[in-house]
Amino acid sequence: MTPMREQKGHVIGISVDCPPPSLGSRAPFASTSSHTTVSGQTAAEIVSFLNGLQEPLLHLAVALHELGIRTGQALDVLCRTPEMWDAFIGKLQRDHEIKFADCVMIVDGLKMRRVGLQDAT
Repeated sequence: MTPMREQKGHVIGISVDCPPPSLGSRAPFASTSSHTTVSGQTAAEIVSFLNGLQEPLLHLAVALHELGIRTGQALDVLCRTPEMWDAFIGKLQRDHEIKFADCVMIVDGLKMRRVGLQDAT
């Protein structure tokens, strides 16, 4: 078996180095044709959230973007509606083949951000 090389991926207008996908999983950046460009501020808010998780999950930025989580405001709305988290996580798992452990970290991050939003009011 030949060793996997690291892939270069584009995450919402930001170029990042991505570790090779684990065996049996699909590459998070299969092609650059799915490259999505949005404003730098939008990218920064989502990237900041993903980097702030227990284990940074920057490679999931494209999946969040494709599900409509493109701004800090959209992320805040998701955080304030925990009744939607199961549907959101289900779509991540079904449509984007996101691993269970990564989904657990995302939910934990949503909870922490929700607490921060409540404290800010």
